Amino acid sequence: MLMDNTLELLGITDSNIKITRFSAESVNGEKRNVIEARLTYNVDRYPYCESEKVVRNGSKILHTRLTELHQERFEVLYKQRYLCKECLKTWSARTDIVEEGHTLSHQLKRSVLHMAREEITATGIARICHCSPSSVIRIIDEAVELKSRVARLPENLCFDEFRSVNSTMSFICCDAEGSHDIVAILEKIFYRCPHPKAEQNYLASEICYN
Repeated sequence: MLMDNTLELLGITDSNIKITRFSAESVNGEKRNVIEARLTYNVDRYPYCESEKVVRNGSKILHTRLTELHQERFEVLYKQRYLCKECLKTWSARTDIVEEGHTLSHQLKRSVLHMAREEITATGIARICHCSPSSVIRIIDEAVELKSRVARLPENLCFDEFRSVNSTMSFICCDAEGSHDIVAILEKIFYRCPHPKAEQNYLASEICYN
């Protein structure tokens, strides 16, 4: 019962996960809380070949990074592996706390996106969530979909440049009339002057970036 309450406090709702041990360790002078848990459930048949000849086949260790503001928190998850004796295929138990093949939990990714909305820098978010700035940028890129091309440019554009990541200059333009929607955001740009013979109305493709 105590372990179940602990799972709720950690925001873990998967009833197939059972905590087996808590520990603390120091890494580069920082305290890290480690939660060891086991993920297992009964499997009646292999979902692909529909065979019922399924047996347990050891476990796979997954190091999952959870969210905590003051200290780094890891979950060492022992995922049950299964073997189908009919087709000899193996697979691991799955959980909704982390995407298959990833180590950063959905809980941590939600925290990253929340901090990004509060205009905290990627470096600051990485320091708070104990992950790398590149992981922060990847999480944001996966969550935000920006249209890189439009079928037709608005007749009138508003455009400007602004200082973005690593003090580089980026370009932004939007519809000057009507919806005022953002048309494009180009990072790390430098401007190329229009060709002398170009018409006055030139496309945004005349703006180059690295």
